[in-house]
Amino acid sequence: MINTKLQEQVLSEVFAPRNCKKNYYNNYINNITTDTNTPNNETVNNTINTMAQGVRRRCSDSLTEHTVADLKQFRCHSGTALSSSKKCVSADNLKISKRSNSMDNHKGHEETIFEMEIANNASSAPTAPNNIHHQRTTSVENIIIEPDDCTIVSKYILLEDLTRKLRKPCVLDLKMGTRQYGVDALDTKQSSQRKKCFQTTSRLLGCRICGLKIWDVGEQKFLTRDKYFGRRVKIGWQFARILARFLYNGVYVSSIIKQIPKLIYDLDKLQKCILNLKGYRLYGASLLLKYDGEAKEEQQQQQVHDGNAVDEDDDEDNDFDICRLHLIDFAQCVIKEDVIENFNNLKIPPSTSLEYEDRGFVRGLKSLKFYMLHLWKYLTNDHPLIFKKEEMAQYLRDNKDNCYKNWDWLDEFDKEDELQFDDLESPLRKKWRKYELIFDIEPHHNIDEEVSE
Repeated sequence: MINTKLQEQVLSEVFAPRNCKKNYYNNYINNITTDTNTPNNETVNNTINTMAQGVRRRCSDSLTEHTVADLKQFRCHSGTALSSSKKCVSADNLKISKRSNSMDNHKGHEETIFEMEIANNASSAPTAPNNIHHQRTTSVENIIIEPDDCTIVSKYILLEDLTRKLRKPCVLDLKMGTRQYGVDALDTKQSSQRKKCFQTTSRLLGCRICGLKIWDVGEQKFLTRDKYFGRRVKIGWQFARILARFLYNGVYVSSIIKQIPKLIYDLDKLQKCILNLKGYRLYGASLLLKYDGEAKEEQQQQQVHDGNAVDEDDDEDNDFDICRLHLIDFAQCVIKEDVIENFNNLKIPPSTSLEYEDRGFVRGLKSLKFYMLHLWKYLTNDHPLIFKKEEMAQYLRDNKDNCYKNWDWLDEFDKEDELQFDDLESPLRKKWRKYELIFDIEPHHNIDEEVSE
């Protein structure tokens, strides 16, 4: 089944009990310094007792409530206690084993779960003092550890924090495509996702807002909106306003102008890649837009006063203020080969031809470019797109009166009542009527040909 294999592999590996480290004694004995001045039986016995106590202390210190829970889970699944692993010393035949029933004997006492037991006491120790030095030396060097069949090697998926280097992370989450449920989705899941698609911007635009976080430099605070807000956003001026507000730093419209060309360029590159993925379906995938919202306000104000634009860092790794795209969430995605191989076993296979790309996803990319380009034309008076940093800096210097000013339409975004958005007679709609007329547009898509189901 498509994705079921991945699902089973992830579940079996990520949620498997953690591996119990069984070579504490081995590590500890390798650190013991050989004493050549006192080669006697009493020294050997004392050394053995010291090692056992050290192992008990180190094991008990390393235990956590998660480790205990994992051990109990392991015993429930296996039906037996952890099997003991024997360590053999070649010279003096010293055998040390772990108590496999320590959990039963101590019942919940975390400090004694890994208690070590010395199998042979002092009476069974070697009695030849002349050979004791040789025996102790070889015992340290020739420890043989038998592999334990019950050992489980756990693997984990490490989730990357894409905003870890950003001081004031600004993030926009966009759910892409016209179908968000997978090929093995339940009927209830399919129904709910279809309903969301038809009632939001997903159907016509191929994307919808699932949440955003913005750092306002002027107000020195974060603005946040959740996925439920995104479902209420309408096509046209509302969608365009959200995109503009995400790129707006709360001080200058130049923060929007300098971001748009790079975003359009990245969207074009991504669209070309998707067009080459014939038969792929990126169901449920998302686009994550992010940048660092901490602006050098004093430097900006000084440079504007001097008639210069804000300098750009030539090091790409340090350009955290430049908005970047990340394609995320691939859990429901399928590829052409797997669909063909398991088509009859899929609960909800793709309904469109596999000779085409994911047209619903491509529709979303086109819609984003459409609104970005419209914002650019309005703010720059139809100036051609500028992709080079030097040319952008020169443009901002030459047009500082238009670029280094605020935008009242976006300044009031956080102070408005959302209920007034859909009321044609509300003071809010009357106040911003001019912007509504400018941005109340939508891209013209052929619904039948450019939707992937």
